[in-house]
Amino acid sequence: MKGLLIKDFKLLKAQRGFFTVMIFMTVGLAFSVYDTSFIIGYLCFILPMFALSTISYDEFDNGNAFLFTLPISREGYVIEKYGFGILLGIGALILAVALSLIVGSVKGTGDFTDILLSVPYIFSAMTVFLAIMIPVQLKFGGEKSRFVMVALVGAAVALIVGIAKVLGLMGVDTRMLTDILSSLHAGILIAGAVGLALCAALLSIKVSIAILSKKEF
Repeated sequence: MKGLLIKDFKLLKAQRGFFTVMIFMTVGLAFSVYDTSFIIGYLCFILPMFALSTISYDEFDNGNAFLFTLPISREGYVIEKYGFGILLGIGALILAVALSLIVGSVKGTGDFTDILLSVPYIFSAMTVFLAIMIPVQLKFGGEKSRFVMVALVGAAVALIVGIAKVLGLMGVDTRMLTDILSSLHAGILIAGAVGLALCAALLSIKVSIAILSKKEF
């Protein structure tokens, strides 16, 4: 797994020009919006997507046929992709929080407490995002996975709208449910978000291992 991580970080290093431009764009965005915590979510979703790109790099020109002749297991390969994505997310989180606090201090709009409170929610959302995207990428590849993701987003939106309408027909006040959630202690909400993300990641790893185990190279 260490060798796979080194390989992926070398691929990341080859894209340093792109990431430099992205950081400058992020700083520009931070100065153009009032709430600088926006860039935390932005970076935490952009940087971990490179973990998905490494899967495409591995598949390019039937590269997996060579890669799996090396002393690595398919289970180890899958776990490394999740680990690499999480490491990128942690790095993005640290960088984004630092930029957000610096730019917020310069503009006089930074709220240290709000920024720190947003961190576990954004990190949990990023983990769920990886938990959805990595098995999709492994199953369908780079091109098809984009269409599958659009279909999944559409299905999720339709499901949320459908549930809201059903609850409305049943006489359930959705605003009351929102008020109940917002009245809960921050610690409970954070624990719930982190727990959901952890469960999604563990389930996703099992699905990804099953997908890769059935592939032939």
